[in-house]
Amino acid sequence: MSRKSKVRINGELRKLNFHNKTQRGIQDLATMLNPKIRGWVNQTCSITGNWGTN
Repeated sequence: MSRKSKVRINGELRKLNFHNKTQRGIQDLATMLNPKIRGWVNQTCSITGNWGTN
């Protein structure tokens, strides 16, 4: 994964304001993050042709 991609993903995670969601359960957080993580993995796999484990 490139440095630019890591910075972009980190910025998107910051926008989610996890520190304001301390009252939510782990299942709620997983439900909120699952679509984003799935999209990032699919995008990385389609670009690199693998799971991007470099």
